[in-house]
Amino acid sequence: MIHVNMALLKRDAPVPLYHQIKAALLQDIESGRWRPGERLPTEDELIDRFHVSKITVRHALRDLTQLGYIRREQGRGTFVQRISALETERSRFVSQEGLHS
Repeated sequence: MIHVNMALLKRDAPVPLYHQIKAALLQDIESGRWRPGERLPTEDELIDRFHVSKITVRHALRDLTQLGYIRREQGRGTFVQRISALETERSRFVSQEGLHS
């Protein structure tokens, strides 16, 4: 099952399509829909979902890779690497609780 944010791309917006795809995927990662180590949909699945070219999907994935949110493994797929902001905040809170005990 493909768990991709249902946000529709705004093709007439001044924001490039690859950036809109990156934002939708990032929202799914940040919301915890995909957890670290989980595999994201394939390029072809993302192409079908967003009705864009392969180069547009690859640009979005490249940006997320550079930001450290995902890692791409040739022949295996694309995986979530960074934990969501919510998990980061939760970890920080738990760590601080331990300091006060």
